[in-house]
Amino acid sequence: MIRQLGGAYCYADTDSVKYVGAGRDDLTEIFRRENEIIMERLRKACSHHGFSEERLSPATAAGKVKPLGVWEHEETYQRFKALRAKCYLWETDKELSLTVSGLNKKAAAPFLLTAFGPEMVFDGFDDGFYIPGEHTGKLTHRYINHETRDTLIDYLGTPGEVYEKSSIHMEPCPYEMGLTAQIISLMQGRRDIF
Repeated sequence: MIRQLGGAYCYADTDSVKYVGAGRDDLTEIFRRENEIIMERLRKACSHHGFSEERLSPATAAGKVKPLGVWEHEETYQRFKALRAKCYLWETDKELSLTVSGLNKKAAAPFLLTAFGPEMVFDGFDDGFYIPGEHTGKLTHRYINHETRDTLIDYLGTPGEVYEKSSIHMEPCPYEMGLTAQIISLMQGRRDIF
């Protein structure tokens, strides 16, 4: 799909492709043709393995029937910025969204919007951006492999004795974007780094 989109291509990861020109008839036709090819291959696979073709289009939890494995247009973005694989920010006419591997998008996107403001959020989403632990939705785990005795106070203020042979401590974890030299060079157009 990247080759077929040519100069309209912007970004892709394991299950999606982002491109400029949503609504262009020639690009819409590329996706329509590819989906026909995918569905034909899936029908042949079902026939070969003796599966019902109904299995190709299961219903979602909401009851909407959706074919598996085909390209679908999710939404049109007003703005989009990718920093590396699984690390991009986009805006639709309804909301700002964020995908960064390891971050909770529902916690981190509102923080970015507050920290940088609607006009500067795409500038702030760059190498070195920092999100405090309470806004990442991410927890650091520390294993405690020794016995612990303590007195804890519950939410009603009642003390209680605690004894554990081992435990796990979890606390909010901050996030700082760091791009590798290879990624930075690639973004600057150098291809001699690989």
